[in-house]
Amino acid sequence: MKKQILLLIFLANIFTPLFSEDEIPTLAQKICDINMKSFPREDSSWETHTMLEYVNHLKEHISHPSSSVKRNMGFEFFNKYEKTNSLKVDHDNSTLWEDLDLFRGKKDLSKYTANSLSREETEIGKISFYEMLSNPTADTKLLKKRQELIKFFIANPQVAKDCKNALAQIASSENFLLAFLGHDELEHNANDAFFNNVLTKKLNDSQVALLIKNSLANANRLRYFALDVFLITVFISYGTLNLTGVIDSPAWLRKITYDYKNFDRGILIECLKFVQTKIPQSAILLQLLQNKYVQSSLILGAGVWSATELTNHFDWVYGKIKFEQLLQEYMYHLAKVTDGIKKLQECCNKNPILAEFEEFKPLLKFFDNNEKHASTLQDTLSLFQQSTFNKPGSIFCNHGAVFKAYGLMKNLKDEYKKAIVATARIDVYVSLATLVKEFEDKPVSFTFPQYVENSTTPFIELNDFWHPILDPKKAVPNSIELGINNQRSNVILTGPNEGGKSTVLKSLTLSIWLAQTCGIAPAKNMCFTPFVNISTYLNITDDIGAGNSLFKAEVLRAQKLIDSIKSSKPKEFSFSVFDEVFNGTSPIEGSAAAHSVAKHLGSFSQSICLIATHFDLLTMLEDETTNFQNYKVSVIKDIDEKIISYPYKLEFGKSEQHIALDVLKNQGFDSSIIKDAQEKVKSISFSFM
Repeated sequence: MKKQILLLIFLANIFTPLFSEDEIPTLAQKICDINMKSFPREDSSWETHTMLEYVNHLKEHISHPSSSVKRNMGFEFFNKYEKTNSLKVDHDNSTLWEDLDLFRGKKDLSKYTANSLSREETEIGKISFYEMLSNPTADTKLLKKRQELIKFFIANPQVAKDCKNALAQIASSENFLLAFLGHDELEHNANDAFFNNVLTKKLNDSQVALLIKNSLANANRLRYFALDVFLITVFISYGTLNLTGVIDSPAWLRKITYDYKNFDRGILIECLKFVQTKIPQSAILLQLLQNKYVQSSLILGAGVWSATELTNHFDWVYGKIKFEQLLQEYMYHLAKVTDGIKKLQECCNKNPILAEFEEFKPLLKFFDNNEKHASTLQDTLSLFQQSTFNKPGSIFCNHGAVFKAYGLMKNLKDEYKKAIVATARIDVYVSLATLVKEFEDKPVSFTFPQYVENSTTPFIELNDFWHPILDPKKAVPNSIELGINNQRSNVILTGPNEGGKSTVLKSLTLSIWLAQTCGIAPAKNMCFTPFVNISTYLNITDDIGAGNSLFKAEVLRAQKLIDSIKSSKPKEFSFSVFDEVFNGTSPIEGSAAAHSVAKHLGSFSQSICLIATHFDLLTMLEDETTNFQNYKVSVIKDIDEKIISYPYKLEFGKSEQHIALDVLKNQGFDSSIIKDAQEKVKSISFSFM
């Protein structure tokens, strides 16, 4: 029962939602809520009845967690770390994360932007990258420092290789690391190995004392095991021989069942005779107990009961042996992780640019001999040099050293977590350098954006930008200039369905987003003014739970976006994109409302916005104002007006192409439907398409 309760606690800590409704969620919690939905649901329940089954299941869970369990354990670590260190994020970018498919795809949940960009060796590195990607900044000093680190790893491939090798070593033992950093299930059983009394607690520093304590505990378990073997032999032998008449009933049995030597009456007989006076039916039991066959059956039954106890004791003894074996494997992997972290620390010390970076300093501090935990760390590192930790799963090893190392690591846990977070960030920067290097010889590439800080108005200059979720061999790059070189700041984008309008909006937004998080952008060249507010109006749906229709949801999103622009301080720039604004109501009212909102957005000198639409009315803003420029995407048709291809190229101008009826035709709609629709097109003057 105790093992089952502990197991339920362990599973509850892994699969319980990471935060309650009353507390402000951390950044890790917010990302987890979205990203974990990209994994398929799985049954995580265990059913164990014995100590051995429990240890075997625990080992399997720690050694080979599923991808979703491993990801969740990683998020759990970062969540608790951020809570402990009071790391909170004031603003909520989750709507934009969803619009840009940053942490979860739409049609294919596992196909999302962060996954396409990720090159990290470790799971903790992936989550650290997700956190960086989730939180844009306009702090150009920090962004330039990130660029400097990425460029350093590109320019120094040997340093990058050394870091990768150390990270790969950590990754090979990361399953055990995550178990240790999270809800350490081994702790419940391992605590029995230590001296917990105030007077004897100091003995936990001695390998010999710990070895003796656990050897005596194991010897005690073996004593019960040996006793069960003895009782089985005695009971079954006597029972069988007595039943066959080879020997008479054993003396001790006769002694308690009927007259024997100085006993006037056997103890049990006397008891039964007394009971018989109260309960007459007990006379039958009295007669049965004096029967040789009943006596033999009772003895054999006692033998069977002892055999059951033997099985239980064997399971417990063998389960404890397997647990100690698992604990040794546990510490072997933590020794590997610690060695990998030590290699990263040495790499940082050799390269001042790494040692001076603020995000890496906790790693250096962990190995600083002047810190309070220095002596504990040195004892741990010395222990890890012993042959006990040379290979995993060894039964014949110095278990005293294993228990002592485990106790020391528990004492180091808080400082160890800080070093792990710094390790994860190193993984992120090495990964970003790998990503940029990987695309150097591809048709599309990544660049290091130039940040302009002293401009009075915002601008964007992008050459050959593309969406990194696409196959680089098939991705079509585009270029655009906004608010610079006599180009207007705002765009009305038109074009036929499936022409690539949404992809252009997302690609451009993602270029800015990556530039302000990671310091790189999916483009050939990029120069721009960083934005304090980045907003999206994409993938709007109705909200039945809140009682909002599609149009109401569109209005609320638009109002929120406009309010964020209005709230910007002087010299704080805003960037926003709209896709199919106000298409959830009648075309006439929708186009009129969209025109007015667009015109209002264009009046903000501190803002850049792009609006993709099918409303022709909005294209008039190019002539009505000095703030809007028309862009279009097109399709290529043959001489018979059949669609040949989609170039996905961004061009100046207003689109005159309409292919809605072509789409109906290609999907196999009846020709009479198509013909009727064509007649209606000729007879009705649309203000939209």
